[in-house]
Amino acid sequence: MNQEEFEELMKPDEPNFTAIYFGATWCGPCRRIDTVALDAMPGVNWLKCDVDQNSYTAGYCSVRSIPSFLVLANGKATGPLEESNTEKVMEWVSEKRKECIQRASLKETPK
Repeated sequence: MNQEEFEELMKPDEPNFTAIYFGATWCGPCRRIDTVALDAMPGVNWLKCDVDQNSYTAGYCSVRSIPSFLVLANGKATGPLEESNTEKVMEWVSEKRKECIQRASLKETPK
């Protein structure tokens, strides 16, 4: 993922739910993350940002250590979460997705 892709996701008029995984090929804890399990999460668009190839976006998102995760939902960022346990990452992302769905349903409810 590059900075331009990130900026497109931050547009508030683009409905989306995207999780970004910040890592690096040399990072031992990053290798423990089960990316197959993450990719299989329903309703989540996953992107990976290699901090060695794109340190600008990582810095912009306040990523201080890796692996880290950020959720982008309808132009708003949540995180980062610094975690190397796949199950904890999945729980956090699932919770953020539920919150996003709840907010969207509240906006659609007629007053």
